[in-house]
Amino acid sequence: MGSIHGSLKLIYGSSGEWRAKNVKKAILDLCNNKDKIWVPEDDYAVVNNLENLIEAITNKGDEGLPLIEAKRIDFGDGEFKVAIDNRISLRDSDVFYFLDIHTNDYSRLSKRVLESQIGLDTISGAKASRVTYVVPLFPYARQERRTGHEPQSARAMVRMYETLGADSIMTMDLHAPTITGFGTCMDFEHLKIRELFIDYIKKNIGEGDDIVLCAPDAGAGKITGYYVRNLNCELITGFKRRNLSSIDEIDIFDLPNIDCSGKKAIIIDDLISTGGTMLKAAKKLYMERGAEQVFAFATHPVMPGNAFNNFSNAYSEGYFHGLVVGDTVYRDPVGLKYKWFTTIDTSKRFAQAIIQKHIGGSVELLHYKDRT
Repeated sequence: MGSIHGSLKLIYGSSGEWRAKNVKKAILDLCNNKDKIWVPEDDYAVVNNLENLIEAITNKGDEGLPLIEAKRIDFGDGEFKVAIDNRISLRDSDVFYFLDIHTNDYSRLSKRVLESQIGLDTISGAKASRVTYVVPLFPYARQERRTGHEPQSARAMVRMYETLGADSIMTMDLHAPTITGFGTCMDFEHLKIRELFIDYIKKNIGEGDDIVLCAPDAGAGKITGYYVRNLNCELITGFKRRNLSSIDEIDIFDLPNIDCSGKKAIIIDDLISTGGTMLKAAKKLYMERGAEQVFAFATHPVMPGNAFNNFSNAYSEGYFHGLVVGDTVYRDPVGLKYKWFTTIDTSKRFAQAIIQKHIGGSVELLHYKDRT
């Protein structure tokens, strides 16, 4: 079905069904509008693979790309296994496995990590030709550096996934891109949300002299260069020092003394936890730097505990005006009731990447606007 790695198959775990369904729908839509799929016309192998994929899917409709469940079966003693119907063959298939680690139920996060690993062992043991684990928010990505007698947990995750059968990880906006180098043979398809955010900003907020971009710290500053170039705006980078006794608490935060009068301020970061840094930046931009409105953008809305209440209070107090995030962390429709909360659908971006990977095309070119 359009690849030397065999037929395309989508498999989902206990927390991956909703994403697998959305991505499948996006793949079907793209295959029915193949002009939206970019391939180099002179690469005959890729063009032929795409034609074979489209033919296989469109001729069979919804059945042309079945969703397969990797079912978690729990035992009374707390152990579990992950099993796939024995009537389904995965031999010599190109498998994309969906299981979100981060959802709005953080009490089961560690269990989902283990489920993802056992699920990969199940799939690779079924003789799949290639296995790609699709996980928009990579687990333990904020623990990529070793400090003192602390673990380098992100590296441990990569090595476990590689050992248990993942040939590739497909993820979005890694907190630390160095994680892509932690494996020995396994590769990363590192997708980015930036073009989706830029389109939203241009359509709904503004660009050029009408806006000012804010990176709340030096880490976020590394991802803002692309935004500055494409929005043609000024950049402010904040300074913060964390409380070493708590990963989510900040001792000091400040911004350069730049006049933002008459401008809409946009704070960009890759991940929101409690929202403390973002809201400190929003308050300074609005109350001390004169910003007309303040918006925040983040790929991953982790937002545990009182995070939603913190943003709601800031919105009520008038110094914060909207949060735009990716759908990389599943939450029940809890966010829909908040006027300040907007979610950007990333399923098309993942669908494009899966198609390109399956047909032997270029996933990297999806990072450029004229290829989205």
